[in-house]
Amino acid sequence: MNFDNRNRSQMIWHKLHCTWQVVCVLTALAWSVGQFYKDSSFLCGLMFYIPSPALVATYLISAVYALPKKNRAWKLYAVLLLAPLAWVLLVENHWQAAKSPVVLRIERRLVHWNICRPFSRWPQQLELLRSLNADVIVLSEITDAVQDADFPGYRILRRHEMLIACRGEMVSSSSLISGRVLDAFLVTCDLPEGELRVIMADMTSNVEIPRDPYLQPFVQKMAELNTDIVTGDFNAPRRSLAFLELPPGFRHAYNEAGGGWGYTWPMPVPALAIDQCVCGPDLIPVKYQLRSTILSDHRIQILDFGKRSWE
Repeated sequence: MNFDNRNRSQMIWHKLHCTWQVVCVLTALAWSVGQFYKDSSFLCGLMFYIPSPALVATYLISAVYALPKKNRAWKLYAVLLLAPLAWVLLVENHWQAAKSPVVLRIERRLVHWNICRPFSRWPQQLELLRSLNADVIVLSEITDAVQDADFPGYRILRRHEMLIACRGEMVSSSSLISGRVLDAFLVTCDLPEGELRVIMADMTSNVEIPRDPYLQPFVQKMAELNTDIVTGDFNAPRRSLAFLELPPGFRHAYNEAGGGWGYTWPMPVPALAIDQCVCGPDLIPVKYQLRSTILSDHRIQILDFGKRSWE
């Protein structure tokens, strides 16, 4: 009886291992299709959103588990590991921060942070924001706890679930994209050196809604409006079709002045770069940082910059 039970147990484990191998292969194929077609269609978009670091971790753990058991499946996991590992190391991130060759007379700082409405701890988050000493602050998913009085010395504008605080007067446009799938507003900030045109945006996290049909017209609009900075939580990776080839003169702040682990969500182990900061033609990005904190499920975007027209 004991022998039969052991035999049955071994058969069950063998079937589970075989099933897991099939799941790993299918996931790798889906990820590969997503990397090639990106978010050109709804289904491809779902495949594209499979996080490369998650696959690396999954295949590595599977290989390490199989190796001491003399299970040849470790070779399969090692092969599956290669492509997503190359993507993490060579495609989705770069490891040396670029340095601006321009010495600026005037330098300002913008901070964007999705403070994660369901789990927001505003007093601690506010303390951290104040320590960053930003000239412009853009917040996504604000709560009722966020008060204008929390930002002494700043002007405040609220649009839907976003807030922008600026050390100067501001004027906001109406919504740039209809449908409330992508909330986006052009805010003109009147800083002492001159005008700063910022688009703050927040896209739905509903995976049933395709991103590209909304992002394509948005990217065209940000070019038409002569925008200086575009920032927000887009719930779409930096390598999405709309963001991959930006209009002439526009650049990702991470590519121009950042480096290191470039993913922004979810904390504490970010695996997707869904928070964006894009610089317009007149903007000079000096330094772009991503600050990690357990006070939200998103990392903080910090951009130090100047403008050619200010110099």
